[in-house]
Amino acid sequence: MQVSHYAVNGFFGYQRSPLPSVPRVVRDILADGGLDVRIGTSRVSAEEIYLDADTLRGDFMPSLTDRARCLPIVLMTTDDDGKTPVWDATELASKLVGMATVYVIDMRDGSLVQAFRDLLPDRTPAGRYRIGRSAVMVYRPGIDLSTEESLSACTLFTRHRIERYAAGGRDGFINVLMQGLGRGINARPGDVAGIGDVLWLRSRAESERQGERIERLRSRAKAAADPVADIDGLRAEIARLRSDAEAWEEITTDQERSYSDATAKVDELTRTVQRLEGEKRALERKAAQCAAPSEDDGAARVAECLQAIPRDLTDLLKLARSIWPNRIVVLPEAMDSAKSYDGNLAEEWDIVRGAATALYGLLFEDDGCEGQVADEFQCRTGYELTFSESSATRARVDLMKMRERSYCGRTVDISAHIKGRSQKNSFRLHFYIDRENELIVIGHAGCHMKTAGSQRRGFK
Repeated sequence: MQVSHYAVNGFFGYQRSPLPSVPRVVRDILADGGLDVRIGTSRVSAEEIYLDADTLRGDFMPSLTDRARCLPIVLMTTDDDGKTPVWDATELASKLVGMATVYVIDMRDGSLVQAFRDLLPDRTPAGRYRIGRSAVMVYRPGIDLSTEESLSACTLFTRHRIERYAAGGRDGFINVLMQGLGRGINARPGDVAGIGDVLWLRSRAESERQGERIERLRSRAKAAADPVADIDGLRAEIARLRSDAEAWEEITTDQERSYSDATAKVDELTRTVQRLEGEKRALERKAAQCAAPSEDDGAARVAECLQAIPRDLTDLLKLARSIWPNRIVVLPEAMDSAKSYDGNLAEEWDIVRGAATALYGLLFEDDGCEGQVADEFQCRTGYELTFSESSATRARVDLMKMRERSYCGRTVDISAHIKGRSQKNSFRLHFYIDRENELIVIGHAGCHMKTAGSQRRGFK
């Protein structure tokens, strides 16, 4: 059953689409438990399925790669405390019943996590389909783990992205999933769900008409290759050739016109997207400002986070992470590098705070190019910022390997870094820019990392 239109008494304005969902009466029937319901080869479950080593290998993996699978798979992973990133996994599964199968991996189970890693190993295309802690991945049908091409059929939601969707209400993220899954389920070629489908069908019909004309002309051209015996036949053939030449010219003109129209439309849509993205960022900034606490509240938050004066760089990173949880992420490797560093806490705080404030604003609010961001950051904070290493360092595989980190199930590059002023301590803050979730991911905080020129300068 599908609702295509509905009316709201007393409502005037733009049409509002109903939220795609399975009707409650159907969910109640499926939740009864007395029926074995399948959509294609996928068994419909009204509850989330917590995986163990056996069901991971015997149920999840075969279903993931089953070419006959019709339903999307929603995989959730817990955090270190066993909590799912969605506030109620059971409610999520009940609302998605008939639209997706929901699986959960408890990341506290070390053997299960290792089995998951073994089935989707690192440094293989299959490894790109794995997710880290406290995340949600949607796997649409048609997954081929032997190639990365199927990644376009996957959508990853990190914890920060989920929290952003849920900012307007606890069902915000569930509604996002229902909208996305509802648009793609049971869609058949030729279905008309909007004006875009009408335009596509029209363009396909025009393409088929042009194809038929081209085939007719080719057939006539092939027939014209046969010898003509008399002068009248030659004259008739010349007339046909002229007519065909005019038809070819007409087709070429139509194609050029279609190409020009399509190019102009793409340019127009690109400008519209850029304008809307700018408006969206402006509205998000205004919303953040409206939701931001007052100065008194801000001071209270800092006081709450500041349980004690930071004694070293690790304490400083923990404090920064508490104050700006929606702006920075501190990876375990950064905490490890901070443990062995003894420098100037005042300078380190200036740099970390500058990354969470000045750099964050330049990257995600002002949208400047890297050169402009680096210059403006130095102007605002007094610290030098670079987004890459020297060409000599980039040419060394071993050195670039040191600048790789595992983040959200993938390998990222933390070559971008902020430099401390002290030549004696050589403090460096290396980071990766997560543009999708608008986060600065700190992967190293401490000593100068080894470069191609380290031995020449005396660094270890």
